Amino acid sequence: CNNVTTANDPTAHAEVQAIRDACRNLDSFQLTDCEIYTSCEPCPMCIGAIYWARPKAIYYACTKEDAAVIGFDDHFIYQELALPMENRTIKMKQLSFNDHDLPFRTWETNTEKVKY
Repeated sequence: CNNVTTANDPTAHAEVQAIRDACRNLDSFQLTDCEIYTSCEPCPMCIGAIYWARPKAIYYACTKEDAAVIGFDDHFIYQELALPMENRTIKMKQLSFNDHDLPFRTWETNTEKVKY
């Protein structure tokens, strides 16, 4: 279930909670043969988490429009994602400095990494 307000965690949507629980129980970071059932069409954050978890399907009852009617309106997030970064409400700016990609280069050459 959604624990955003009880856990003071904006990422604690029901879908994310279910993914975390399933991954713990299955001892895996991917849910390849799993299905997710949820009361509503997932928000953009949950859609991202779902794609990272890679289940085979998701089933939902209410639409994002139904959610907007009761105050769970994430339409502004879809609008923000469609904007160029420089026009978004929250400032996003790439920092460029020497070795800014060192973590990526280190990961790329790591022979013990688990690919995902």
